[in-house]
Amino acid sequence: MSNKSPRFDITPHIVKQLGEQLVSDEITALLELIKNSYDADASYVSIEINTSGSYLKEKVFYPNHKGYII
Repeated sequence: MSNKSPRFDITPHIVKQLGEQLVSDEITALLELIKNSYDADASYVSIEINTSGSYLKEKVFYPNHKGYII
């Protein structure tokens, strides 16, 4: 029996398609990030929503001080 891990080749198109099917809007994306943080045992989650005038500039998501710009 081999000790090799299975190998999967996934094209960028497949990753994009899966992401679009899983996350249909920004609220769903934020909820998914919060759930993932909970699953990863984050002790807290902080979300900053930065705007420039009336436009959304960026959202920064911080589970345990690790920032992700979304």
